[in-house]
Amino acid sequence: MKKGFSTLIATLLALTGIAQDSTYNFPVANYNPIKKESSDNNRQNLFFEVRGAYSQTVKKDHLNKVAKLDDIISGYPTNWLTDYVSAEIQTKCNGKIKSAKGPNQILTAEQKNILRNTDLNSALEIKVKYRTKNSATAEMAIREMVFGVTVVPDIEAEYNGGQKEMNKYLNEKVINKISKNSNIETFQGKVSFSVNESGETIDAKITTTSGDSEINKLLIDTINNMPKWKPAQNSNGKKVRQDFEFRVGVSGC
Repeated sequence: MKKGFSTLIATLLALTGIAQDSTYNFPVANYNPIKKESSDNNRQNLFFEVRGAYSQTVKKDHLNKVAKLDDIISGYPTNWLTDYVSAEIQTKCNGKIKSAKGPNQILTAEQKNILRNTDLNSALEIKVKYRTKNSATAEMAIREMVFGVTVVPDIEAEYNGGQKEMNKYLNEKVINKISKNSNIETFQGKVSFSVNESGETIDAKITTTSGDSEINKLLIDTINNMPKWKPAQNSNGKKVRQDFEFRVGVSGC
């Protein structure tokens, strides 16, 4: 979502007083979905994509340098959000959930410390409480906005050969193998997986079933048997794990 649109939505929510909570998501795909036209009347136009298992992201090394919330969140509404109640960050450090509150968008020393130690692939949640006047009653009310980002490696994992080779592999192993007799009029299948430090695809799981056990197995096998990737790296060049998802379905679902 673009910055202007995010700010407009947040402004409208605050002015109307309709919603108590609002969540901002900023989808970012690593590989663009492509469609394949089938010559079979029984098969539909299919699309697929491989993307990071997250919405908006922030680089791990960047968190060592941030001083304000708008250093973390793209589109943070600094232009109108001024009357703070509190600003809380929550994330995972060494496998444990840590949180800290501050009085406004300026990060405290404790918040900075948590951000420096946050785990890769962990969700970073920011809850901002603020005061605003209800346009209908003219009374002051406390609202809350929730922002979410995922902490990703400084160099993200990449399929060997890039997007072109990945599309070729997925076309061959999935699109061209879906049975002509399968009921695929409306299906959507999703598989979560990780690329480990050696570039291997691991921990493949169906997170959205296609409704067809054979297709589910095909999706899992396709991920499990993928050629190796170039693994992700942190700012020091150390190879690290990164989480992804593979989605396939009928166009227009």
